Amino acid sequence: MSQCRSASCMGTERPPRRWRVPVPVLVVGTTVGAVAAVALVYAASGPSPSRRGKELFTGAVSLRARMTGHETDLPPEVVRCINCHRLPSDTPAPSSSKLPEPSSSLRGSESAPIEALAPDLSSQRLTQAVPRRGGPASRYDAQSFCSVLRFGVDPAHVMIPQTMPRYTLTEQECQELWAYVTAS
Repeated sequence: MSQCRSASCMGTERPPRRWRVPVPVLVVGTTVGAVAAVALVYAASGPSPSRRGKELFTGAVSLRARMTGHETDLPPEVVRCINCHRLPSDTPAPSSSKLPEPSSSLRGSESAPIEALAPDLSSQRLTQAVPRRGGPASRYDAQSFCSVLRFGVDPAHVMIPQTMPRYTLTEQECQELWAYVTAS
C-alpha cells in the first residue's frame, strides 16, 4: 500500500518549507546588493559639481552668452571661461597665459608681453575682501558670483568691463562653476 504524503489525503496542512541559506552566502549577497545600490545612486546623481564646473569652465560643456547690448549668442568656443581666466591649478602651456605679441609698431619700444585678458580666479582671490577695478573692497560668494556672470555687476555694485560676455546660466550651472573655481 502506498502512503499518501500530500496534505489533501492526510487531512492536515503541511507546514511551509523553510529555506536555510548558509550565513556566508547571505552576507556576500547582502554586501553585493548594498554596493550595487550605492553605485546606482552615485551614477544617478551625475558628476560632482566641481567636475561639472570644470567641464563648463574649460568648454567641454558649452555655455550660452552674449555681449552686452547684443541680441545674438556668441559661439560656444568664444565664451569658454578658460579663454580669458586662469586658475591657480592650471599649468599653462607655453605662452597660453599671454596674448600673442603684437607687432613692434603697436607696442612701441617696450618688449614686455601683454598680460591675460582677465584676472586669475581662485578661492582666495574671490572670497577675500579686496578692491576691484578701482571700486570699494568686495568679496564674492556663490550668489554674487552668479550675478556677475549674468548681469556684469560685482558684489560692490561695480560694473565689470563690457568685454566680458553675460552668461545665460541655470542656478545649477552657476553653483557648479562656483564649486570648481573655489576648489582651486
